[in-house]
Amino acid sequence: MTSKSLNVKCNSFKVSALFAAVSVFSPVYGASFSEIHQCYANKRSAGSSIQITKGNQVLYSGAIGLANVSTGEQLDQDSVLDIGSITKTYTAVAVLLLSEEKKVNLDAPLGTYVKSIPDGYKHATVAQILSHIAGFPDYLSDSRVWGLWHRDRGLDRVVKSITRRRPYQEPLNSYEYSNTGYILLGKLIEEVSGLSYREFLEQRIFEPFGLKNTYVFEQPSQHKTVGYFSDPKVPEKLYHPEKVSRTWMHAAGAISSTVSDLSQFFMMLNTGKILSESSYQRMVKKAKLSDGTEVDYGLGVNISEIIGVPTIYHEGRVPGYTSWSAYFKDLGINVVGLSNNEGIHPGPATLHMVAEYTKLLPARISLVADKPAEIALLGHYQKTDGERFEIKRSGTDLILIEEGGEEVIELRENNSYSHKCSGNFFTLEQSGGEAVLTFTDLYRGERNYAKRVSKQGAQAGS
Repeated sequence: MTSKSLNVKCNSFKVSALFAAVSVFSPVYGASFSEIHQCYANKRSAGSSIQITKGNQVLYSGAIGLANVSTGEQLDQDSVLDIGSITKTYTAVAVLLLSEEKKVNLDAPLGTYVKSIPDGYKHATVAQILSHIAGFPDYLSDSRVWGLWHRDRGLDRVVKSITRRRPYQEPLNSYEYSNTGYILLGKLIEEVSGLSYREFLEQRIFEPFGLKNTYVFEQPSQHKTVGYFSDPKVPEKLYHPEKVSRTWMHAAGAISSTVSDLSQFFMMLNTGKILSESSYQRMVKKAKLSDGTEVDYGLGVNISEIIGVPTIYHEGRVPGYTSWSAYFKDLGINVVGLSNNEGIHPGPATLHMVAEYTKLLPARISLVADKPAEIALLGHYQKTDGERFEIKRSGTDLILIEEGGEEVIELRENNSYSHKCSGNFFTLEQSGGEAVLTFTDLYRGERNYAKRVSKQGAQAGS
Protein backbone atom coordinates (compact mmCIF):
# COMPACT_ATOMS: atom_id res chain seq x y z
CA MET A 1 0.00 0.00 0.00
CA THR A 2 2.78 2.38 0.86
CA SER A 3 4.83 1.56 -2.22
CA LYS A 4 4.19 2.91 -5.67
CA SER A 5 4.28 0.80 -8.81
CA LEU A 6 7.65 -0.24 -10.15
CA ASN A 7 6.94 1.58 -13.41
CA VAL A 8 9.64 -0.50 -15.06
CA LYS A 9 10.73 -0.96 -18.63
CA CYS A 10 12.52 -3.94 -20.04
CA ASN A 11 14.07 -4.63 -23.41
CA SER A 12 14.12 -8.04 -25.04
CA PHE A 13 17.17 -10.03 -24.07
CA LYS A 14 19.93 -10.56 -26.61
CA VAL A 15 21.81 -13.82 -26.84
CA SER A 16 25.37 -13.04 -27.83
CA ALA A 17 27.42 -15.39 -29.96
CA LEU A 18 30.50 -13.19 -29.79
CA PHE A 19 33.80 -14.49 -28.45
CA ALA A 20 32.61 -18.05 -29.11
CA ALA A 21 34.93 -20.67 -27.70
CA VAL A 22 35.35 -24.41 -27.79
CA SER A 23 33.66 -25.77 -24.68
CA VAL A 24 35.67 -27.78 -22.19
CA PHE A 25 33.18 -27.09 -19.39
CA SER A 26 30.86 -29.45 -17.56
CA PRO A 27 27.18 -28.40 -17.88
CA VAL A 28 25.23 -27.61 -14.72
CA TYR A 29 21.48 -28.15 -14.62
CA GLY A 30 19.55 -24.94 -13.88
CA ALA A 31 19.03 -24.18 -10.21
CA SER A 32 15.80 -25.62 -8.85
CA PHE A 33 13.10 -23.30 -7.60
CA SER A 34 13.70 -24.36 -4.02
CA GLU A 35 17.42 -23.62 -4.30
CA ILE A 36 16.66 -20.17 -5.64
CA HIS A 37 14.06 -19.54 -2.94
CA GLN A 38 16.63 -20.38 -0.26
CA CYS A 39 18.85 -17.61 -1.63
CA TYR A 40 16.19 -15.03 -0.80
CA ALA A 41 14.84 -16.28 2.54
CA ASN A 42 16.20 -17.37 5.92
CA LYS A 43 14.51 -20.35 7.57
CA ARG A 44 15.32 -18.94 11.03
CA SER A 45 13.77 -15.52 10.40
CA ALA A 46 10.66 -13.95 8.92
CA GLY A 47 10.42 -15.28 5.40
CA SER A 48 8.32 -15.68 2.28
CA SER A 49 5.80 -17.92 0.58
CA ILE A 50 5.85 -18.31 -3.21
CA GLN A 51 3.72 -20.09 -5.80
CA ILE A 52 4.37 -20.31 -9.55
CA THR A 53 1.84 -21.75 -11.97
CA LYS A 54 1.62 -22.35 -15.70
CA GLY A 55 -1.95 -22.93 -16.78
CA ASN A 56 -3.41 -25.37 -14.27
CA GLN A 57 0.00 -26.79 -13.39
CA VAL A 58 1.74 -25.73 -10.19
CA LEU A 59 5.44 -25.41 -11.03
CA TYR A 60 6.48 -24.49 -7.51
CA SER A 61 4.83 -23.90 -4.17
CA GLY A 62 7.01 -23.34 -1.15
CA ALA A 63 7.48 -21.36 2.04
CA ILE A 64 10.71 -20.60 3.88
CA GLY A 65 10.97 -18.81 7.22
CA LEU A 66 8.97 -18.22 10.37
CA ALA A 67 5.37 -17.11 10.71
CA ASN A 68 6.15 -16.05 14.28
CA VAL A 69 9.77 -15.55 15.27
CA SER A 70 9.00 -15.60 19.00
CA THR A 71 7.25 -18.99 18.95
CA GLY A 72 9.22 -20.54 16.09
CA GLU A 73 6.04 -21.31 14.12
CA GLN A 74 6.93 -22.04 10.50
CA LEU A 75 5.52 -20.34 7.44
CA ASP A 76 3.63 -22.67 5.11
CA GLN A 77 1.34 -22.49 2.10
CA ASP A 78 -1.65 -21.92 4.36
CA SER A 79 -0.11 -18.96 6.15
CA VAL A 80 -2.24 -15.83 5.81
CA LEU A 81 -0.31 -12.63 5.07
CA ASP A 82 -1.28 -9.09 4.10
CA ILE A 83 -1.26 -8.53 0.34
CA GLY A 84 -1.13 -4.73 0.61
CA SER A 85 -1.82 -2.87 -2.62
CA ILE A 86 -2.66 -6.03 -4.56
CA THR A 87 -5.98 -5.29 -2.84
CA LYS A 88 -6.44 -2.66 -5.55
CA THR A 89 -6.85 -5.37 -8.18
CA TYR A 90 -9.71 -6.90 -6.17
CA THR A 91 -11.26 -3.45 -5.78
CA ALA A 92 -11.05 -2.88 -9.54
CA VAL A 93 -12.69 -6.27 -10.16
CA ALA A 94 -15.50 -5.35 -7.76
CA VAL A 95 -16.13 -2.07 -9.59
CA LEU A 96 -16.08 -3.85 -12.96
CA LEU A 97 -18.62 -6.40 -11.71
CA LEU A 98 -20.92 -3.51 -10.78
CA SER A 99 -20.26 -2.00 -14.21
CA GLU A 100 -21.30 -5.25 -15.90
CA GLU A 101 -24.59 -5.05 -13.97
CA LYS A 102 -25.08 -1.46 -15.26
CA LYS A 103 -24.95 -0.17 -11.69
CA VAL A 104 -21.76 1.81 -12.30
CA ASN A 105 -20.67 3.70 -15.42
CA LEU A 106 -16.88 3.73 -15.51
CA ASP A 107 -16.90 7.03 -17.40
CA ALA A 108 -19.27 8.77 -14.99
CA PRO A 109 -17.97 11.16 -12.31
CA LEU A 110 -17.41 9.74 -8.84
CA GLY A 111 -19.90 12.28 -7.49
CA THR A 112 -22.66 10.44 -9.33
CA TYR A 113 -22.37 7.67 -6.74
CA VAL A 114 -20.68 9.22 -3.71
CA LYS A 115 -22.30 12.47 -2.57
CA SER A 116 -20.65 12.97 0.82
CA ILE A 117 -17.23 14.08 -0.42
CA PRO A 118 -15.76 17.52 -1.15
CA ASP A 119 -16.67 18.95 -4.56
CA GLY A 120 -13.06 18.74 -5.75
CA TYR A 121 -13.25 14.94 -5.64
CA LYS A 122 -16.61 14.57 -7.38
CA HIS A 123 -15.82 15.24 -11.05
CA ALA A 124 -13.04 12.72 -11.74
CA THR A 125 -14.46 9.62 -13.43
CA VAL A 126 -14.46 6.16 -11.90
CA ALA A 127 -12.04 4.90 -14.58
CA GLN A 128 -9.65 7.80 -14.00
CA ILE A 129 -9.51 6.98 -10.29
CA LEU A 130 -8.92 3.29 -11.03
CA SER A 131 -5.95 4.27 -13.22
CA HIS A 132 -4.44 6.87 -10.82
CA ILE A 133 -4.90 9.71 -13.33
CA ALA A 134 -7.60 11.59 -11.42
CA GLY A 135 -5.21 14.18 -9.94
CA PHE A 136 -5.91 13.03 -6.37
CA PRO A 137 -3.29 13.33 -3.62
CA ASP A 138 -2.16 10.30 -1.61
CA TYR A 139 -3.14 10.53 2.04
CA LEU A 140 0.01 8.61 3.03
CA SER A 141 1.93 11.85 2.53
CA ASP A 142 -0.43 13.84 4.76
CA SER A 143 1.26 14.37 8.12
CA ARG A 144 -2.10 15.11 9.75
CA VAL A 145 -3.16 11.52 9.02
CA TRP A 146 0.01 10.00 10.48
CA GLY A 147 -1.11 10.85 14.01
CA LEU A 148 -4.50 9.22 13.48
CA TRP A 149 -3.98 5.99 11.59
CA HIS A 150 -3.13 3.87 14.61
CA ARG A 151 -6.75 4.32 15.74
CA ASP A 152 -9.68 2.32 14.35
CA ARG A 153 -12.04 4.51 12.36
CA GLY A 154 -15.24 3.95 10.42
CA LEU A 155 -15.08 4.47 6.66
CA ASP A 156 -16.89 7.82 6.70
CA ARG A 157 -14.43 9.26 9.24
CA VAL A 158 -11.50 7.93 7.21
CA VAL A 159 -12.91 9.48 4.03
CA LYS A 160 -13.38 12.82 5.77
CA SER A 161 -9.79 12.79 7.02
CA ILE A 162 -8.15 11.81 3.73
CA THR A 163 -10.05 14.33 1.59
CA ARG A 164 -9.12 17.42 3.57
CA ARG A 165 -6.47 18.25 0.98
CA ARG A 166 -7.65 19.45 -2.40
CA PRO A 167 -6.81 17.42 -5.53
CA TYR A 168 -3.41 18.33 -6.96
CA GLN A 169 -4.68 19.04 -10.44
CA GLU A 170 -7.37 18.32 -12.98
CA PRO A 171 -7.76 14.70 -14.13
CA LEU A 172 -5.71 13.31 -17.04
CA ASN A 173 -2.69 15.58 -16.54
CA SER A 174 -0.36 13.00 -14.99
CA TYR A 175 -0.10 9.62 -13.34
CA GLU A 176 -0.13 10.06 -9.55
CA TYR A 177 -0.45 6.86 -7.48
CA SER A 178 -3.22 7.50 -4.98
CA ASN A 179 -4.38 5.31 -2.10
CA THR A 180 -6.93 8.04 -1.42
CA GLY A 181 -8.64 7.32 -4.72
CA TYR A 182 -9.01 3.62 -3.96
CA ILE A 183 -10.54 4.20 -0.54
CA LEU A 184 -13.08 6.42 -2.29
CA LEU A 185 -13.75 3.54 -4.68
CA GLY A 186 -14.42 1.38 -1.64
CA LYS A 187 -16.99 3.95 -0.58
CA LEU A 188 -18.52 3.78 -4.08
CA ILE A 189 -18.85 -0.02 -3.82
CA GLU A 190 -20.66 0.32 -0.50
CA GLU A 191 -23.00 3.07 -1.72
CA VAL A 192 -23.97 1.25 -4.92
CA SER A 193 -24.21 -2.31 -3.59
CA GLY A 194 -25.74 -1.61 -0.19
CA LEU A 195 -23.13 -3.94 1.32
CA SER A 196 -19.94 -3.21 3.19
CA TYR A 197 -16.74 -3.57 1.16
CA ARG A 198 -15.95 -6.76 3.05
CA GLU A 199 -19.42 -8.21 2.48
CA PHE A 200 -19.36 -7.43 -1.24
CA LEU A 201 -15.99 -9.10 -1.79
CA GLU A 202 -17.02 -12.11 0.27
CA GLN A 203 -20.29 -12.59 -1.62
CA ARG A 204 -19.12 -11.74 -5.14
CA ILE A 205 -15.45 -12.82 -5.25
CA PHE A 206 -14.14 -14.83 -2.28
CA GLU A 207 -16.98 -17.34 -1.87
CA PRO A 208 -17.99 -17.89 -5.54
CA PHE A 209 -14.40 -18.55 -6.61
CA GLY A 210 -13.35 -20.75 -3.70
CA LEU A 211 -11.00 -18.29 -2.00
CA LYS A 212 -11.48 -19.80 1.45
CA ASN A 213 -8.43 -18.17 3.04
CA THR A 214 -8.83 -14.62 1.73
CA TYR A 215 -10.18 -11.90 4.01
CA VAL A 216 -10.73 -8.19 4.41
CA PHE A 217 -9.04 -7.67 7.76
CA GLU A 218 -9.52 -4.71 10.04
CA GLN A 219 -7.12 -5.82 12.77
CA PRO A 220 -3.62 -7.28 12.21
CA SER A 221 -4.05 -9.40 15.37
CA GLN A 222 -6.31 -11.73 13.40
CA HIS A 223 -3.41 -12.89 11.26
CA LYS A 224 -1.76 -16.25 11.69
CA THR A 225 1.54 -14.64 10.77
CA VAL A 226 3.33 -11.80 12.50
CA GLY A 227 4.72 -9.02 10.34
CA TYR A 228 8.22 -7.55 10.79
CA PHE A 229 10.63 -5.21 9.08
CA SER A 230 14.40 -5.22 8.84
CA ASP A 231 17.13 -2.81 7.87
CA PRO A 232 18.66 -3.95 4.53
CA LYS A 233 22.10 -3.28 6.03
CA VAL A 234 21.37 -5.57 9.01
CA PRO A 235 18.80 -8.04 7.61
CA GLU A 236 19.14 -10.51 10.47
CA LYS A 237 17.78 -7.99 13.00
CA LEU A 238 13.99 -7.77 12.99
CA TYR A 239 11.74 -5.02 14.33
CA HIS A 240 8.01 -4.78 14.88
CA PRO A 241 6.49 -2.32 12.41
CA GLU A 242 4.54 0.84 13.10
CA LYS A 243 0.94 0.15 14.07
CA VAL A 244 -1.52 1.21 11.39
CA SER A 245 -5.16 0.21 11.73
CA ARG A 246 -6.39 -1.70 8.69
CA THR A 247 -9.50 0.52 8.77
CA TRP A 248 -7.27 3.18 7.17
CA MET A 249 -6.29 0.80 4.36
CA HIS A 250 -9.75 -0.46 3.36
CA ALA A 251 -10.13 -0.88 -0.44
CA ALA A 252 -6.56 0.33 -0.99
CA GLY A 253 -4.78 -2.39 0.99
CA ALA A 254 -6.73 -4.29 3.67
CA ILE A 255 -6.94 -7.78 2.13
CA SER A 256 -4.99 -10.74 3.50
CA SER A 257 -4.59 -14.09 1.78
CA THR A 258 -2.45 -17.17 1.12
CA VAL A 259 -0.29 -17.73 -1.94
CA SER A 260 -2.55 -20.52 -3.16
CA ASP A 261 -5.68 -18.37 -2.91
CA LEU A 262 -3.90 -15.43 -4.52
CA SER A 263 -2.63 -17.65 -7.32
CA GLN A 264 -6.10 -19.07 -7.89
CA PHE A 265 -7.64 -15.60 -8.04
CA PHE A 266 -5.23 -14.39 -10.70
CA MET A 267 -5.45 -17.61 -12.71
CA MET A 268 -9.24 -17.24 -12.85
CA LEU A 269 -9.06 -13.52 -13.55
CA ASN A 270 -6.60 -13.94 -16.43
CA THR A 271 -8.54 -16.80 -18.02
CA GLY A 272 -11.94 -15.12 -18.15
CA LYS A 273 -13.57 -16.88 -15.21
CA ILE A 274 -14.43 -13.72 -13.23
CA LEU A 275 -14.99 -10.85 -15.68
CA SER A 276 -16.47 -10.64 -19.16
CA GLU A 277 -14.00 -10.40 -22.02
CA SER A 278 -14.79 -6.73 -22.62
CA SER A 279 -14.33 -5.84 -18.93
CA TYR A 280 -11.05 -7.73 -18.73
CA GLN A 281 -9.70 -6.11 -21.88
CA ARG A 282 -10.49 -2.67 -20.52
CA MET A 283 -8.84 -3.62 -17.24
CA VAL A 284 -5.54 -4.57 -18.93
CA LYS A 285 -5.45 -1.66 -21.37
CA LYS A 286 -3.05 1.16 -20.52
CA ALA A 287 -4.73 4.41 -19.54
CA LYS A 288 -4.03 7.59 -21.48
CA LEU A 289 -3.49 11.17 -20.38
CA SER A 290 -5.10 14.15 -22.09
CA ASP A 291 -2.10 14.53 -24.44
CA GLY A 292 -2.33 10.89 -25.54
CA THR A 293 0.58 9.65 -23.43
CA GLU A 294 0.07 6.11 -22.18
CA VAL A 295 0.75 5.25 -18.54
CA ASP A 296 1.86 1.81 -17.39
CA TYR A 297 -1.35 1.21 -15.46
CA GLY A 298 -4.79 -0.04 -16.45
CA LEU A 299 -7.67 -0.54 -14.02
CA GLY A 300 -6.12 -1.86 -10.82
CA VAL A 301 -3.08 -3.43 -12.52
CA ASN A 302 0.36 -2.37 -13.72
CA ILE A 303 1.08 -3.15 -17.37
CA SER A 304 4.66 -3.24 -18.61
CA GLU A 305 7.43 -5.47 -19.92
CA ILE A 306 9.43 -7.49 -17.40
CA ILE A 307 12.04 -10.12 -18.32
CA GLY A 308 11.40 -9.11 -21.90
CA VAL A 309 7.70 -10.10 -22.08
CA PRO A 310 4.39 -8.26 -21.57
CA THR A 311 3.44 -8.50 -17.91
CA ILE A 312 0.36 -7.66 -15.87
CA TYR A 313 1.36 -7.20 -12.25
CA HIS A 314 1.00 -5.46 -8.93
CA GLU A 315 2.98 -5.23 -5.74
CA GLY A 316 2.15 -4.15 -2.24
CA ARG A 317 3.63 -3.09 1.06
CA VAL A 318 1.95 -2.46 4.38
CA PRO A 319 3.65 -2.39 7.79
CA GLY A 320 5.25 -5.81 8.28
CA TYR A 321 4.45 -7.29 4.85
CA THR A 322 5.35 -7.12 1.15
CA SER A 323 3.66 -8.79 -1.78
CA TRP A 324 4.04 -9.38 -5.51
CA SER A 325 1.94 -10.89 -8.26
CA ALA A 326 2.79 -11.05 -11.96
CA TYR A 327 1.25 -12.68 -15.02
CA PHE A 328 3.69 -13.17 -17.91
CA LYS A 329 1.13 -13.36 -20.68
CA ASP A 330 3.26 -14.77 -23.51
CA LEU A 331 4.73 -17.40 -21.20
CA GLY A 332 1.41 -18.35 -19.63
CA ILE A 333 3.10 -18.15 -16.22
CA ASN A 334 1.69 -16.54 -13.09
CA VAL A 335 3.76 -15.91 -9.96
CA VAL A 336 2.75 -14.74 -6.50
CA GLY A 337 4.94 -14.04 -3.51
CA LEU A 338 4.11 -12.94 0.03
CA SER A 339 6.56 -11.96 2.76
CA ASN A 340 6.12 -11.17 6.45
CA ASN A 341 9.27 -9.04 6.38
CA GLU A 342 8.54 -5.58 5.02
CA GLY A 343 12.21 -5.22 4.09
CA ILE A 344 12.31 -8.27 1.79
CA HIS A 345 10.41 -7.99 -1.47
CA PRO A 346 9.44 -11.40 -2.93
CA GLY A 347 9.64 -10.13 -6.51
CA PRO A 348 13.36 -10.77 -7.19
CA ALA A 349 13.08 -14.41 -6.11
CA THR A 350 10.12 -15.07 -8.39
CA LEU A 351 11.74 -13.33 -11.37
CA HIS A 352 14.93 -15.33 -10.80
CA MET A 353 12.88 -18.56 -10.84
CA VAL A 354 11.00 -17.66 -14.01
CA ALA A 355 14.14 -16.50 -15.82
CA GLU A 356 15.91 -19.75 -14.93
CA TYR A 357 12.91 -21.91 -15.87
CA THR A 358 12.38 -20.23 -19.26
CA LYS A 359 16.14 -20.09 -19.99
CA LEU A 360 16.08 -16.30 -20.27
CA LEU A 361 18.88 -16.48 -17.73
CA PRO A 362 21.95 -18.11 -19.36
CA ALA A 363 22.69 -21.52 -17.88
CA ARG A 364 25.37 -21.89 -15.21
CA ILE A 365 28.66 -23.50 -16.16
CA SER A 366 31.21 -25.13 -13.88
CA LEU A 367 34.93 -25.08 -14.50
CA VAL A 368 36.77 -28.38 -14.39
CA ALA A 369 39.77 -28.40 -12.03
CA ASP A 370 43.23 -28.43 -13.61
CA LYS A 371 41.86 -28.23 -17.14
CA PRO A 372 42.43 -25.17 -19.31
CA ALA A 373 39.36 -23.43 -20.66
CA GLU A 374 38.88 -20.48 -22.96
CA ILE A 375 37.09 -17.87 -20.84
CA ALA A 376 36.37 -14.71 -22.79
CA LEU A 377 35.39 -12.78 -19.66
CA LEU A 378 38.90 -12.69 -18.14
CA GLY A 379 40.47 -9.25 -17.98
CA HIS A 380 40.36 -5.76 -16.50
CA TYR A 381 37.28 -3.54 -16.86
CA GLN A 382 36.25 0.06 -16.33
CA LYS A 383 32.68 0.84 -15.32
CA THR A 384 30.72 3.73 -16.82
CA ASP A 385 31.31 5.63 -13.54
CA GLY A 386 35.09 5.16 -13.85
CA GLU A 387 35.59 2.44 -11.24
CA ARG A 388 37.74 -0.53 -12.25
CA PHE A 389 37.53 -4.24 -11.54
CA GLU A 390 39.07 -7.51 -12.69
CA ILE A 391 37.71 -10.94 -13.55
CA LYS A 392 40.11 -13.83 -13.17
CA ARG A 393 40.08 -17.58 -12.72
CA SER A 394 41.29 -19.40 -9.62
CA GLY A 395 41.01 -23.17 -9.89
CA THR A 396 37.33 -24.00 -10.39
CA ASP A 397 36.18 -20.49 -9.43
CA LEU A 398 35.65 -17.32 -11.39
CA ILE A 399 36.65 -14.36 -9.23
CA LEU A 400 35.58 -10.72 -9.43
CA ILE A 401 38.04 -8.32 -7.76
CA GLU A 402 36.99 -4.77 -6.89
CA GLU A 403 38.38 -2.10 -4.58
CA GLY A 404 36.15 -3.31 -1.75
CA GLY A 405 37.28 -6.92 -1.98
CA GLU A 406 36.68 -9.99 -4.09
CA GLU A 407 33.90 -12.53 -4.56
CA VAL A 408 33.25 -15.75 -6.39
CA ILE A 409 30.85 -15.20 -9.28
CA GLU A 410 28.88 -17.67 -11.38
CA LEU A 411 30.09 -18.32 -14.91
CA ARG A 412 27.21 -18.68 -17.38
CA GLU A 413 26.72 -19.49 -21.03
CA ASN A 414 26.97 -16.87 -23.79
CA ASN A 415 30.01 -15.23 -22.13
CA SER A 416 27.92 -14.17 -19.16
CA TYR A 417 28.23 -14.16 -15.40
CA SER A 418 26.06 -13.35 -12.40
CA HIS A 419 26.56 -12.73 -8.71
CA LYS A 420 25.65 -15.55 -6.38
CA CYS A 421 21.93 -15.74 -5.64
CA SER A 422 20.97 -13.22 -8.29
CA GLY A 423 18.93 -13.53 -11.45
CA ASN A 424 20.47 -10.38 -12.92
CA PHE A 425 23.46 -11.04 -15.18
CA PHE A 426 26.28 -9.50 -17.22
CA THR A 427 27.13 -10.40 -20.82
CA LEU A 428 30.31 -9.66 -22.79
CA GLU A 429 29.51 -8.31 -26.25
CA GLN A 430 31.22 -6.52 -29.09
CA SER A 431 30.17 -2.89 -29.61
CA GLY A 432 31.94 -0.34 -31.80
CA GLY A 433 35.13 -2.39 -31.84
CA GLU A 434 35.20 -2.66 -28.04
CA ALA A 435 34.45 -5.52 -25.67
CA VAL A 436 31.58 -4.24 -23.54
CA LEU A 437 29.79 -5.74 -20.53
CA THR A 438 26.02 -5.33 -20.72
CA PHE A 439 24.06 -5.58 -17.47
CA THR A 440 20.61 -7.19 -17.66
CA ASP A 441 18.32 -6.36 -14.78
CA LEU A 442 15.28 -8.65 -14.76
CA TYR A 443 13.10 -5.68 -13.78
CA ARG A 444 14.52 -2.92 -15.91
CA GLY A 445 16.20 -4.51 -18.91
CA GLU A 446 19.64 -3.89 -20.36
CA ARG A 447 22.21 -1.13 -20.03
CA ASN A 448 25.91 -0.72 -20.66
CA TYR A 449 27.90 -1.46 -17.53
CA ALA A 450 31.61 -1.52 -18.31
CA LYS A 451 34.17 -1.89 -21.07
CA ARG A 452 37.19 -4.14 -21.03
CA VAL A 453 40.43 -2.17 -20.94
CA SER A 454 42.85 -5.12 -21.01
CA LYS A 455 42.40 -8.80 -21.76
CA GLN A 456 43.97 -11.66 -19.92
CA GLY A 457 45.00 -14.75 -21.79
CA ALA A 458 41.60 -16.34 -22.34
CA GLN A 459 43.17 -19.77 -22.11
CA ALA A 460 43.37 -20.19 -18.34
CA GLY A 461 43.69 -23.31 -16.32
CA SER A 462 44.15 -22.04 -12.77
